[in-house]
Amino acid sequence: MDRWQIGMCALALIFLSLVTCSDAHAERDWALTLYSGRMTDANLTKTATFNFEFEDAYLIDLGLARRLYTFQNYFDIEIEGQLAKYFGDQDNWNSIWWPIFVGCSFPGTPI
Repeated sequence: MDRWQIGMCALALIFLSLVTCSDAHAERDWALTLYSGRMTDANLTKTATFNFEFEDAYLIDLGLARRLYTFQNYFDIEIEGQLAKYFGDQDNWNSIWWPIFVGCSFPGTPI
């Protein structure tokens, strides 16, 4: 695959991840995420135009989220944490924990 095909696949995956799921899935309070990737040294402009080179650095990340409160089906308040391990040219660990707001509905949609 060339760079444009990889980029378009990545954009399609991002779009599909933003599609809302069914109500059965929305009732769950915990979420677990695992992903990995390869690092680049590009800025946002070069990344958006798929004009970048990969470095010899990789990461694997494990994330855990817990819904704390739902406000009238408008938004959720969640706490999320991630633990990442970098390999290759970068050899370190990274951990971050933060509260987030997640929208439950979009303007113009019935609740």
